[in-house]
Amino acid sequence: MPGPLRNLKPDSEWQEFVPPDRIGIHNLQEPHEEEERNVTTVAETSATHQKIIAHFDGQLWTTNSVRAERIRNAWRGPDKSFWAATIDALYTRDEGGEKWLKMKKFQPANISIWRSSPAAHSGWPLRMACFAMRARSGGIR
Repeated sequence: MPGPLRNLKPDSEWQEFVPPDRIGIHNLQEPHEEEERNVTTVAETSATHQKIIAHFDGQLWTTNSVRAERIRNAWRGPDKSFWAATIDALYTRDEGGEKWLKMKKFQPANISIWRSSPAAHSGWPLRMACFAMRARSGGIR
């Protein structure tokens, strides 16, 4: 796809990257585009309708779940770590890591403040990742 979004025209070339049936996901929600055509989103499993994280790296789709939590949003931070938010918790996992860690110093009210206006929503994942990184390093008390 060419240059900035402001240059899109009706005749611009589009490519679809639909998740294959074999990974069993549908209802993709809250996609967050990253560098190099990567996208992280929340999806539902076809079998159980559980909310999971789906990630597209430009070629392949992968999925993973955060225990049995009801994920509302998912994204990758600048350091390529994965983040997931529920109504009352924030989780993180390093790229390639297998275990999700629940952030202990997280206050759910911060999400509702940032998401209270459309202008705040556009930068929410980056601000949330920065908040969480500060919390992980002990910068938030």
